[in-house]
Amino acid sequence: MNKKIVLLEKWEKELSKLTGVTISIILNDGSILLPGEISTEFCTKMQSQLHIGLGCQWNRLLAITHFHFNRTPIRYLCPFGMVSVAIPILDQNDHLIAILFAGQRRVSKEYESELPYLTKKAGGFPDKEFEKLYEKVPIVDQEHIDNIMPILELFAEAIGERITEDEIKNLNQSVTNHISDDELMNLIDLQLKNEAKYYFNLDDLEQIFKRKKKEISRVIKKYRNSTFVPYYQRIKVQQANHLLVTTDYPVTKISEYLGFVDNARFCKVFKQETGLTPSAYRSKYCMKKNRPFA
Repeated sequence: MNKKIVLLEKWEKELSKLTGVTISIILNDGSILLPGEISTEFCTKMQSQLHIGLGCQWNRLLAITHFHFNRTPIRYLCPFGMVSVAIPILDQNDHLIAILFAGQRRVSKEYESELPYLTKKAGGFPDKEFEKLYEKVPIVDQEHIDNIMPILELFAEAIGERITEDEIKNLNQSVTNHISDDELMNLIDLQLKNEAKYYFNLDDLEQIFKRKKKEISRVIKKYRNSTFVPYYQRIKVQQANHLLVTTDYPVTKISEYLGFVDNARFCKVFKQETGLTPSAYRSKYCMKKNRPFA
């Protein structure tokens, strides 16, 4: 494996232990370079749920967008009230090459009132298991975050000084060549969810991850118990669900945004997955009290 990746992974693990929070590095296109250490059971389960994970990824993309206009680190709350810190990683030419994310910890009530939500706060938990796992997540206060911020900023600065934009792209490729099956599955999930406006096929994924289509199909079957097309359709429909109940976009615009070749195809796929047409789904769940958990 590339020596710089080994070094970054070592730094990341040590920093996670030192700060007591999960550390991850995300490229400025939303893809993961290093996935993060000491993640809680709650966060692991949360990311496995398409409709919940989509909201968390949207938070991350909003943070990335912020850094295209402002280089100041930000602190915010995810929909479940857990703190996240986002710090830009800049190369020597002040180009944004990646973002350091830290957090995945609950906050004290006093501190929660001082932090913004990038997207709306979740109305509750989808089931009791989620709630029990959430209660096990460690709580941090403002003093803890204040104390670790200089360490996190130094870490981000050190990465930027040692790695150029071209190198970090090569490092990302190096990671995908050495990751395990479950890590590859997570990267595929993120790629397909983050790039909602594109419609990928196995040829595209083969090019992105430099893995044979047969291997990618095997991993999807292993972890999602599905072939590629039904698995990808479920992701698209979950994205459509979110847009239908949180926006007033016409169905045709949602279809176009999600990369479907035409609205008829979108409606057919949507009904196959939900049993409802997009318009019927919106009518059923548009009232706030009836909205599905998102």
